[in-house]
Amino acid sequence: MNQTGLIYRFLAVATLVALVIGCAVKSETLNSMINAAEALQAKDYSRFADYVDVEAIIGQAVDLTFDEMQKHAKKKYAGLLGNVADLAKPFAVTQTKKQFAKMVENGEILKAAPGISRLPSSEVLLNLVQLFGVPKTDDKNYKIVDVKQTNDKERLKINVRMKAGDPWLPLDLESVKAGDHYRITRIVNLDQVYKQLLKNLPH
Repeated sequence: MNQTGLIYRFLAVATLVALVIGCAVKSETLNSMINAAEALQAKDYSRFADYVDVEAIIGQAVDLTFDEMQKHAKKKYAGLLGNVADLAKPFAVTQTKKQFAKMVENGEILKAAPGISRLPSSEVLLNLVQLFGVPKTDDKNYKIVDVKQTNDKERLKINVRMKAGDPWLPLDLESVKAGDHYRITRIVNLDQVYKQLLKNLPH
């Protein structure tokens, strides 16, 4: 059995064991994260956008960028910068979205985040996750902190990393039901994520 087959078998067994001992966690947002990662591996932007509201997330990032600029601007220019931000945001979001789609389709995203290409993707695995949930942590790549569902919305707090030894990246995600699945619409702690990613960049 090859390495990928062993990973699938381990995850399947871990899922079933977690179910039996009552510590499995079901999360529609996590299902969307897995599907989105699989779409990135397949260089399929359209499928990725089914599971992640790209425009909304980019809009958040653009707002954060302008907010940071205003914080560091002189007081007399802050108001002017705010007006510029309102005018510039639609263009910035549209252009960034186009660039991101291009990076997905030509594989540049996988080069920028090589760990994505090592994530297991399998229809069987996805079905197991959707049916039974997953253990709260695998002590290597993820730790589920909290999952809350209200009507057709879900909020997932999860710590992730690409490989053991990397620092944990906390994610606080909101998703909403979109047909037969959930779509990630907001990174609640985007400011914290941005600062940690910036901190971890090689100097």
